[in-house]
Amino acid sequence: MSKRSSTSLVGTTPTYDLTPAVPYRPGTLVTGSVWGQSKDSEIFRTLRTVRRIVLPLVISLALLLVIPVGVVAAANKALNKGSGGCGATPTFVGMTMEQADQLVGRCHYSFEEIYRVPDSAPSGKIVSQSPPFTGNRLVVSTGPLKHPWAILSGAKNPQVRAECTATLQLDQDGNAGPLSCRGDHVNVEAWVYFARNHFAVMSLPRESSERQVAQSIKTPFVTAPINDSGFQLANAYNNWGVPEGLAAHILVSTPFNDPCPDT
Repeated sequence: MSKRSSTSLVGTTPTYDLTPAVPYRPGTLVTGSVWGQSKDSEIFRTLRTVRRIVLPLVISLALLLVIPVGVVAAANKALNKGSGGCGATPTFVGMTMEQADQLVGRCHYSFEEIYRVPDSAPSGKIVSQSPPFTGNRLVVSTGPLKHPWAILSGAKNPQVRAECTATLQLDQDGNAGPLSCRGDHVNVEAWVYFARNHFAVMSLPRESSERQVAQSIKTPFVTAPINDSGFQLANAYNNWGVPEGLAAHILVSTPFNDPCPDT
């Protein structure tokens, strides 16, 4: 029988290589294998790429979105400053019609209606306008009232008191006021405004009876408040003394007891 040869380990000292397979670099994770080192290095390279390229790109995009918004807001503020700016609700009061026409052309507005009435303001000056978002309806002065005893549009005779003017204010529903000035004197601006509706009651002569007035108060396709304004103007213009409760009874069916029935 032959003997197997063997290497004797007696008297030898084992040695160990403690040097990592990949040299250590700050910021890297040294693992026990080359595969682990490559994987960790790839992760760190990806993170550095994100920080170096993607993050500045995101910041740039955010600035591109924020800066134009700020510029537009500043521009709108500058345009809306003062009566000459373009805005959703332009202000024409105080302008001349020539200035208003220029603003309309520049800002692409439009006028819905223009009412020309005598007023203490110079001729051609815009003295009032409709509330916002109700159409650009303007009240324009034709100059101071010249004939306080003139027969007004649609009337049959002069009024019993001298006429006067007070700047007309337009309501959202198409009504307007004030109807009188200097107490119970008819406001010519209001008369001119409502006369365009051709109210029958505003065309009655002064000698009309209460029954005739009552039959003429209501105009078809016109709201009760506007009909009532026409009646009040005619009542003051002719000094009829017709009770206001009669108009309310006719227009909105409120109870009315006439102390002096007209038979």
